[in-house]
Amino acid sequence: MSAAGSDRDVAIERHRLGRCAPSASEALLLRACLLPGDAAVAAWHRWRSAESLATTSWRSHHLMPLAAHRLGDELDAEAIEFARARRRRSWVEGRRVVAVVPDIVRLVGDGIEPLVFKGAALADTVYPPGLRSMGDLDIAIGGSQHDAALDALLAAGWVPAERLAGREVARAMTLVDELGHSLDLHRWPLFPRSTRAADAGVVARSVPGDGMLASCRVPAVADAIVLSLVHGLEPLAASAVRWPVDVAMLAASTGRDDRLWDEVDASARELGVAHLVGLGLDWCRAELGLEIDPERCARLRAEPHPPWLRVEWALKRQGLSVESRVRYYVDGSRAVGEHPSPLGYARLRRSQFRESGGAMALVRRRIDRANAAIAARRR
Repeated sequence: MSAAGSDRDVAIERHRLGRCAPSASEALLLRACLLPGDAAVAAWHRWRSAESLATTSWRSHHLMPLAAHRLGDELDAEAIEFARARRRRSWVEGRRVVAVVPDIVRLVGDGIEPLVFKGAALADTVYPPGLRSMGDLDIAIGGSQHDAALDALLAAGWVPAERLAGREVARAMTLVDELGHSLDLHRWPLFPRSTRAADAGVVARSVPGDGMLASCRVPAVADAIVLSLVHGLEPLAASAVRWPVDVAMLAASTGRDDRLWDEVDASARELGVAHLVGLGLDWCRAELGLEIDPERCARLRAEPHPPWLRVEWALKRQGLSVESRVRYYVDGSRAVGEHPSPLGYARLRRSQFRESGGAMALVRRRIDRANAAIAARRR
């Protein structure tokens, strides 16, 4: 990473991301984590003078171990102790999440190499231990193997944490076991949540994992950067402050390989998410000094964003994490060889409504989502 951009450059990139950008306070802490030398120290002291560890955002807590790792004695005693406790917690939670991978591989059967992505694929590879927090395990098993893998896990005692209705076209099912481990079993790693293009190339380019992931595959570095960017550009999630660190750590792991950004460019265009990737990389360039050609970012930003996704992105920029169930149904149905229709969608929604607990449960979920969005906008 090099020096951050000018104040005007930073302001432009923050505006482009809207409420999907880290807050001004979170951006300061990210600078402390990622900028070189004195610039990182200055960012830390600016952040610490304005923030209390007791009241700062819960998303900032995820960054504290990295700040302490980078800056050491520049932190005061209270911050160092807080960061150490947070790092121990992240390490334990990460070990707990990844420890179930061999059991899952055994349950889904021989000959299947699941794709592990997001936090579990990064925590002990591009990050030093305990510096990357994660909440659950993301595994993709696609094609004809997906339904068999889901049935095997259900038969072994994993319990769905959400509706099973519509599983035939769902992008992912969340499962939990009796010990509280949480698993998102994906049919596709990215499609159709953030792209309308097939993401089979991500699986094809994946590489063998290491350690507890030795029986699995993980995304290639360029694809992992694209996944981190697209999953992270959300207004409410913890990933909204983790993705810039993921991008920086992944880029550094290649030893400044000049081919990396060509590969990121190609992956983003293949997946139809070049516009979002260009926005995210430009923000990292301006705010955190990511060493990437601004003209490349501009070319990526200029790529067309599919109309339906463009509407969703406009809402997310305003702080509303909204995704179209109709689009999910249409794209998912086509991807598994089914013909989407209004009647088919109506049947799916009726089944989901019945399984979810009826009208009162639906209203409670809508109220909870609305309250979360309002609270986020106030922050």
